[in-house]
Amino acid sequence: MKKVLAVLLVLTFTMTAVLTGCGGKETTDTGSTSNNGSKSSSNSSQSTQAQEPGKPDTWIADRHIVVRTFDPDVGLALPDDQINNEVAQKIKELTGITMEVQYTPADSSKQALTTALAAGDLPDVIHYYLNNSSRPEMPIVLKAAREGLFADVAPYLRESKIYGKYFEEGYLPEDTYNNIIQRKEFNGATYIVHMRIPRTETSNDKKMRGGLMMQESIVKALNVDLTAIKTQDDLYGLLKRIKAGNFKDVNGNTIYPLGPAIWGGAAMNYVMEGYNFGVSDGFGITDDGKILHEVETDYVYKKIEYMQKLLKEGLIHPEVFTMDDTRAEEMCRSNSFGIIADVHNYIDIFEDTMYLPVGPLLDYKGRNREYKSGKSGYCAWSVSAKAKNPEEIVKFADFLASKEGKLIWQYGIEGVHYDLVNGNPVPKKEVMELLDKDYKEALQLNIWAGGKGSHWGVPLGETDVAPEMDFGEMVYGQSVEPQKFELPLSIYNYGRDKWNPETVFVEGFGVTTYLVEYENNEQLVSLLDTTYYDDILVKAFFAKSFEEGKAIVDNYRDLLLKAGLKDFEKHLENIYNENPKMLELNAYK
Repeated sequence: MKKVLAVLLVLTFTMTAVLTGCGGKETTDTGSTSNNGSKSSSNSSQSTQAQEPGKPDTWIADRHIVVRTFDPDVGLALPDDQINNEVAQKIKELTGITMEVQYTPADSSKQALTTALAAGDLPDVIHYYLNNSSRPEMPIVLKAAREGLFADVAPYLRESKIYGKYFEEGYLPEDTYNNIIQRKEFNGATYIVHMRIPRTETSNDKKMRGGLMMQESIVKALNVDLTAIKTQDDLYGLLKRIKAGNFKDVNGNTIYPLGPAIWGGAAMNYVMEGYNFGVSDGFGITDDGKILHEVETDYVYKKIEYMQKLLKEGLIHPEVFTMDDTRAEEMCRSNSFGIIADVHNYIDIFEDTMYLPVGPLLDYKGRNREYKSGKSGYCAWSVSAKAKNPEEIVKFADFLASKEGKLIWQYGIEGVHYDLVNGNPVPKKEVMELLDKDYKEALQLNIWAGGKGSHWGVPLGETDVAPEMDFGEMVYGQSVEPQKFELPLSIYNYGRDKWNPETVFVEGFGVTTYLVEYENNEQLVSLLDTTYYDDILVKAFFAKSFEEGKAIVDNYRDLLLKAGLKDFEKHLENIYNENPKMLELNAYK
């Protein structure tokens, strides 16, 4: 459960990315007409009639909706009985609708999505990743939209109270609006509905702070001013001091000065902040607006030299790049590392050992910055073209996304799962205890509880995010146990008076999102996969010499150039010059 929570929290702050519209075939004729003349599902019917007598104002229709999710964070956290629990029954009472969320575990959510769309046998709705960086799902869902697998829901979204905000000027980031919601090639139709959009630029802010964290006991033993660690040389010197201190973990073993992220693998961005030119999928932008891959700069050589030095001197665990999340968390909880490469302040590891933030390091331009997600989104849903009465589905999604709907699937039933105090929900202590002690049983409550419980409402309802505005608390349970949140807030504020960073909000889609325009160039697409570049770097780090490591990245650069890298970079520059807000690189210039 802890890993599920960690993933959900990080993901809430992750950066955003998408692609420009390209010429595609005409949208499939499915019937009714939107405001701009585009056509939508012919299944729109008599369901949008006057309110039925004796039914609540929220009533939609007496029907069952099936949603298939390709998000394991949702699919693996569902109640055994999705229909006959109190929360689902309350929603049925108000709307007439029951919802069933299906999930089939798979090694790859992308592959599972590809297989399902290829088969064409879709339920009413599909819910899938549309993450904030490379968006590997985008070509898949665009192909499905072009082939007529999805219903146009634009007319119904426009009429909605919550999702209707998507069409208000300035509510969505320009990239989300222009590349997903109102993609030019679809002539006003909407086939992909982006999710997890914060209500305001800061309404998604849970006072999160991640990155390098150091054991407090070692900080005190060495009398270190962590706010003074600003450069790569500063970090190197600190790691050497930790090694010289010969500190032990809980099992009596000598610790490593630097370990992996708590969820496994190395967070290279935090460890080598001063050398990160490639801030967006390996790409960066020069002062004069030139977009380059990091391997076209000397910064990649600095990374190799630095990491080889750490490995050679035993300052970093040799499995730091390959350690799985289970073993990484276990070793972190055993105090096996002086510094953890990445952890954030809301993870409960701090209940075992106190960690303090290191730095953060200055970026490659020597800037003291804190980057936050602006109004970036995450995940998406689409209605099948075969679904009956898609307007009912949109109405149901809008109910789940409303304050009333969120209150039910996030907090449960008043008097059973929470009490109202001064107009805000206060979770029952016994509910919070169950969420902490018995994960499987807690799922049966069918309440989200800030990611600790069931995710039943997430596929359609998690957008217009503003928990503090709606419910008076940044994090579920803060009102009951404020002391539990004093520690995360103290970690967040640690050294901020000395650090005093420039806060920059990041909008725009990541660079490789735009590879959808190059889907016929399989070699370039494959080479620019972010995991591919990470693997290249790791091979270079573990090379026998700097020269050998340099040769590895030089060869990779040559392959990129032969595959058409410069043409792709020119395409990106054209996008940037037309509208800088379409690329997340804009925030890093």
